[in-house]
Amino acid sequence: MSAIASQLSSAIDQAMAQTGTMVTYTPTVGSPYQILAVPENRGYLLDEGGTIIASDNQGMLVKTADMKQMPVSGDQILATVGSATTLMIVMNDGDRKNCWEYADRYQIRRRIHTKVKKTG
Repeated sequence: MSAIASQLSSAIDQAMAQTGTMVTYTPTVGSPYQILAVPENRGYLLDEGGTIIASDNQGMLVKTADMKQMPVSGDQILATVGSATTLMIVMNDGDRKNCWEYADRYQIRRRIHTKVKKTG
């Protein structure tokens, strides 16, 4: 990795630390564990005026090194922000065969595709 790429990666890590939240990642096989994740909304429900009122598809950006195993469809992510708790199910995104993709060319971060199952 070049010096510039290393500096950029460090800046992204700092941004993740500031905007991310600790979530509980529960694999379909194995024990739950805590991981830092940054939510990315993708797919919105709009009202008649075009205002976003709900989103059920969400990507979670995580560091590859923090993952204890490869994400698979059916894994669960439980995120609590303030008093709101959201349960997300890891799923394949559209026609893709995987439920995740690398978010950068150096494969330092993964984007995990999820669907919001329950908010409360």
